[in-house]
Parts: sequence; structure tokens; C-alpha cells
Amino acid sequence: MMLKQDLCSDRHTRILDAFYVVLMAIIVLGLTLAPDNSNAQTPVPLLFGENKNNKGEQLPMPPAISQFLGYFEKQLSIKFEIKNYPWNRAVLMANYDGDLIFGISATSEREKTLHFSEPVFYNYIWLVTRSDGTFPFSTLQDLKGKKIGIIRGSYYGDEFDSQKNKLFTVEDDVNAYAPRLKKLLTKRMDAMLYPSTETNVKNVEQQINRILQSELTDSGSAKENNFRVLPVPLLKDGIRFAIRIDRDNGVIAKLNKAIEKGKQSGTFSKIIQEK
Repeated sequence: MMLKQDLCSDRHTRILDAFYVVLMAIIVLGLTLAPDNSNAQTPVPLLFGENKNNKGEQLPMPPAISQFLGYFEKQLSIKFEIKNYPWNRAVLMANYDGDLIFGISATSEREKTLHFSEPVFYNYIWLVTRSDGTFPFSTLQDLKGKKIGIIRGSYYGDEFDSQKNKLFTVEDDVNAYAPRLKKLLTKRMDAMLYPSTETNVKNVEQQINRILQSELTDSGSAKENNFRVLPVPLLKDGIRFAIRIDRDNGVIAKLNKAIEKGKQSGTFSKIIQEK
């Protein structure tokens, strides 16, 4: 009788052992086949200024900007969730809602509420005029009595801001190049400010006239070389990330490390040269 019970117990033990072996095999197989989340990207909302064409349609992000943002996504294992807004609204949202913003200039006033990264790249702020409306420019005094088109919410240096609507007047606009160029053509302003990483004046003129040809041909006003770029830039402006000081959980420090690496490796220079 005892022998029979021992045999039953031994059989039960073997069945349990076999079950555990199968179970462990299933677990190991499941872990092997499970998706690798080590490269999962953390979503990060990013405020960005919208850029629209003459029909009010959102234009694609410039290729160079896409490459810069793609670099940071790869370096930090994040995924930017782009939130396009008129620039002035984007800056206000960065101050009050606390999302990260890109494309912003550092000012003494903004630094009271925002923590800025190091510059990712520099924009040169050029004065664009009609080809029949050029004028000498070397200092702000040369803008006396003129009307200058600017992007609402953008910064062009403390001296420029202090002289707005005093030494000269400004025409506030949304960040849409075609409508602004059309205003310039129709003499609603004497010059408009145009940011570019390009340092060669002739290349900037080509950029401007390409915009005219591609977006204003249906208006009947497009002609070759409608515009001139004055040879002295108004400002060399560092383009940065920023986030509200009390919302910075270390993201600016991480971005700064990636910026330093991108500059030292030559990656950033290559992006700018290939634009």
C-alpha cells in the first residue's frame, strides 16, 4: 500500500517538474520575443512658430530645422511633439504654460522667466528692400523715419526694441514670408527683417526672390530680382531652446551637452552647409 502511494507521489512530482520546465520555457521565450523598449522615445511637447504661405496654408518645417530637431531626438531618446502657433502666441505659451520652445532669442526680460540653452546656430537678421527702394544702412540711425516690417513677438536686439515707434515705426506681422513680401512690394513698408543662417548677401537675395517666384506668381506682381538685401546685417542672433525656469527638470542641461557634441563633431556645421 505504501509502495503505491510512493509511486503516485513520485508521478505527481514529475508532472509538476515538467510543468515548471514548460512554464519557464514559455517565460524565457516571451522575454526573448518581447519588443525591445530600450530605445523607446519620451514624448516632449515643443512650441514652434508657424510659417504660412500666401494662401494661409502651413508650410513644411525647413529641412535644416528638421535635421537639427532629429539630431536632438536621437541624442536624448525623445520625440518632439511639434505645436505650431503664431510666434507671439508661442512665446506667451512658453512663459505661461511651461512647454519647451525652439527658435527663441535670449533677452534680459525673457531671462526673468525662461531658462535658455546655448545657441544651436546663429541667424543673421537682414534688411530686405524693394530693388527700387534701397538705402544706405550701417547703424539704427539710418532707419530714421522708415517703416520696418517685423514678425510679431520676435526680438531684434535691445537697441532696436528701444527705438521702435520712436526713431522708426514697425509693421507687425505673422511669420508668413509671402504676405510680408507682398506688403513690401506694395510699399506698405520700406524694409522688412529676414532671418537667415546665410552670411552671403547675394545668396540671401536669391532665397528671398525664390520665395517671391514660388508663392506670388499668381498675383501678377512677381518679377525677377524684385528685392535687394542691404549689405550690413542688423543683428547676429543666437537661436535657442528655452523652458520656464520652474519647469526645467534638467532638459536644458541635457540639450546643452548635445549642442556641445553637435558643434564639436561638425554635425551642426554640416547641417547648415547642406541647407
